[in-house]
Amino acid sequence: SSGINAESPLRPGFLAGFIGVIVFSLVKNSTTLAVGQFSSTVFFFSFLFILPALFLKEKNIGFEGKAKYIIPRALLGGLAGILKLWAAKVMDYGDSVSMFALVPIFAAIFSRVLWKEKLSIFTILALLIGLSGVVLIAKPTFLFGAPSEENREEYSSIFALVPLSGGIILGLAYSMMRKVGTEVSPIFVTLVVSSAFVVYGIIFQLISGDKFVLPECFMDRLILFLGGFGMFANLLFLNRGLTL
Repeated sequence: SSGINAESPLRPGFLAGFIGVIVFSLVKNSTTLAVGQFSSTVFFFSFLFILPALFLKEKNIGFEGKAKYIIPRALLGGLAGILKLWAAKVMDYGDSVSMFALVPIFAAIFSRVLWKEKLSIFTILALLIGLSGVVLIAKPTFLFGAPSEENREEYSSIFALVPLSGGIILGLAYSMMRKVGTEVSPIFVTLVVSSAFVVYGIIFQLISGDKFVLPECFMDRLILFLGGFGMFANLLFLNRGLTL
């Protein structure tokens, strides 16, 4: 979009980021919810908000001709979301969030390579600063030396690669949204992405052996419900901002 009256992507982007931090703080602070259980159940709850909104607000979802971008966006986004949930649950929360802070940078790179979008000088500077931050967090052994035995697990390169890989995958997913355009309903895109999350969450549960039951703790059930609403709002604002 262009022009003085064009809607700015900054507001939905800021709201998406703010809500996302809150949601992933919930899963980090929950002591009993497993990653697969949180993912599949939260996004199932998000349908409680998505379906009524889609039925009441959207008369034309504009899916025609955009499936080749929306479906990869959902599949890649769902996979990256599982990696982010796992990293937030297992790793230091600040480290995992910092790794995923590179997502806009990767999205800009993929948009440049795939769609020939221009990179501004500010984006290039952000890329350099972001990569510097990753180096400081991941602490590669060729720069910082081998970690001591008691801290080896904390700075495991495998652990660091999980959120970093998720960030790259999510950056590619975000770049797909650049080709969707504003004519496609962001609520419908949110529905497709949430469906992918549910599928990935169930697969993760099967692999990890998590139980397919609601937790008995009331606070964990409340976290799941609030997480569902939060992810609905997060994806809605995010998908809207990426198409502007």
